[in-house]
Amino acid sequence: MGKIPQHILKAARDRTLVVTVRVGKSGLTENILREISEQLSSRGLVKIKFNRGIFAPKDKKLAIQMICTDCNATLVEAKGNVVIVYQP
Repeated sequence: MGKIPQHILKAARDRTLVVTVRVGKSGLTENILREISEQLSSRGLVKIKFNRGIFAPKDKKLAIQMICTDCNATLVEAKGNVVIVYQP
């Protein structure tokens, strides 16, 4: 993983960045992963929210790794149930 550009970090920390993908009780489905990939292609930066209680902390880490691998994304930030990824 390379260094994350400053403008990406600034955009990720901006409180006006809205959640555009929600992971619900179905978990990380093919449709969710496809949606994340499409949004990364068009926007470059995606904010994802996991519904509470969907994943245990260890499983959430695996889910984030899966998103990054399947969607060719880089993790910018993970706080609580919110994850921000970008595509370099």
